Amino acid sequence: MWLDLTAVSTVSSAFEIEFVDDVAFIVDQNGGAADTIWSAEDLNDDGNANDPGEVTTFIDDTNAFGVPVGLTIAAGALGLYVTDWFDFTAGHVDSIFCLVDLNGSGVIDDALEAIQVWNEAFLPAGFLFDVGFGLAVGPNDDLMLALNAGADGGCWMVRLNDLNSDGDYFDDGETFIWGTAEGLGGFVDRARAVAFIAQAPEPATLTPAAMGMGLLAMVGSARRVLPSR
Repeated sequence: MWLDLTAVSTVSSAFEIEFVDDVAFIVDQNGGAADTIWSAEDLNDDGNANDPGEVTTFIDDTNAFGVPVGLTIAAGALGLYVTDWFDFTAGHVDSIFCLVDLNGSGVIDDALEAIQVWNEAFLPAGFLFDVGFGLAVGPNDDLMLALNAGADGGCWMVRLNDLNSDGDYFDDGETFIWGTAEGLGGFVDRARAVAFIAQAPEPATLTPAAMGMGLLAMVGSARRVLPSR
């Protein structure tokens, strides 16, 4: 067993893992404890990450920087992207942050290491961010976000393009509704996991099982490079 998270947290309920070189980043709902992103690395080359000091709390949802810890993470060239799952607190704005361990401490411990790069205020009128299920990084750190709004037909894919290469998606034209449950023949129907691939198949070629599982493929290729710990 490469990693036993229950040895770190007895209430662990991990959802997604992203590797950056030899470091694994794991997003964990963590039972009744704080939602957490763990970093894990086999530091002594014994074939697992179960030894003392090999698992670290990279960040959790008690952080002081407003970073959401939800169901999904995605590693890009600029950093580790994280987004909300759901938060219906009055006044809460769902968002995406980019995390980079600038000081090599192994944790996110400085406001400069946690930068908001997008939020739901930039969605077109009529589209909501109620529940964020999937996040993927593509070429040039383009992002694809799978959102559900709860109501019938409230399912859409949002593509974010950093057109001016300033590291965020706040500018005109950088938020694009890629697909909805009402369009593409109902193809986008409560999508969950999303990914960029070199060549996307036509929706008609996907099997019913793949579509039922919320599998969705997008054009592009992802590059994953982060500063090492």
